[in-house]
Amino acid sequence: MGKSTSPLTYTGMALMGFAGVWYLLAETVAATGFRGYNYATNWISDLGVPEPQTFQGRTIDSQLAVVMNAGFVGQGLLFILGAALIFFANPQARRGTLLLALAVLHGLGICLVGLVNGNQENVAAGLAVYHFGGAMSAIVGGNLAVMVAGASVLRDFLPEWVQRASIGLGAVGLVSLVLLLAVSPSLWTFAPIFERGAVYTVMVGELIFGVIAVRGVRTMADTAA
Repeated sequence: MGKSTSPLTYTGMALMGFAGVWYLLAETVAATGFRGYNYATNWISDLGVPEPQTFQGRTIDSQLAVVMNAGFVGQGLLFILGAALIFFANPQARRGTLLLALAVLHGLGICLVGLVNGNQENVAAGLAVYHFGGAMSAIVGGNLAVMVAGASVLRDFLPEWVQRASIGLGAVGLVSLVLLLAVSPSLWTFAPIFERGAVYTVMVGELIFGVIAVRGVRTMADTAA
């Protein structure tokens, strides 16, 4: 473990970990209510569309859309709260401010994804830009936040391998986003694979921070005893 201890910092890290668990659990549950859902060809946001429809050539029929949208919004708010606690625990660290800013970018972005669904109605109403913009903000902000948190703000609380892994995860997520935006139309059917590569790296980073936080709290408790 790292050399530093801070209950507030560990609480922030734990909230980030819970954000990842909340999101992945919501996605898993929502997928069970979507007949024929395919992780390779269906977009994540398909799970949040409440009305059955055909959109961009895909049949969308998410019976548990409310669960997925709660997953989006809950994850975003928990991530922001976790970063805020880490910031308040380390107010003198400039990079703590950067982490909080990136967390807000990610959190508000993913909340937009849940509040403005990616469906035909929103495309027709000109609202799809908010869904797309929110997704881009969530991916960029989230992956950069994982990198900044692991390599800088939380480095005294993390083993060296986690610091390196945080940089690697963020890099893989951002590269996946570039591949998603650059994918050939002939491969567009499988573009959701790159989307998941850009999103899941954030969740993995959150889960790692959460596990480290639990271990840190246990160490503090053992030391106090």
